[in-house]
Amino acid sequence: MPKLFDAILELRISESEMRWILDDLEGRDGRSEDSGRRSIRHRLCGLSVVMIPVTSGQRIAHRVWTRNVSRHGVAFLHVHLIPTGTLLRIMLPVGPSGEKVAKEAVVRRCRHLHGTIHEVGAEFCSFARERSRR
Repeated sequence: MPKLFDAILELRISESEMRWILDDLEGRDGRSEDSGRRSIRHRLCGLSVVMIPVTSGQRIAHRVWTRNVSRHGVAFLHVHLIPTGTLLRIMLPVGPSGEKVAKEAVVRRCRHLHGTIHEVGAEFCSFARERSRR
């Protein structure tokens, strides 16, 4: 399993810089809980692993910093732009005892933040399918 230090090297910034970016984002975006969202976001600052598909059906594991999680999706920081519509498999530390839980998600947005860092918002597949049936 990847270590925290590996993720920081991949993102090419220090842990304190990463925490400053996450705190800054929460300060700007963390307005009221009643912001018209389908579900409440919960801060989840830590290391996760995202499997991103590449050619020939293979997936490559990338270490990312999660920003928050909700019933419907997850936001995380990554060094690459990930196109909207990309199917991901993400391991989130949200099990009853903090164990990793695998979820599939679809990238709904990706925005450049600073240097090589992008914020990715992904919707869990069960809700994406639900939305497409409406």
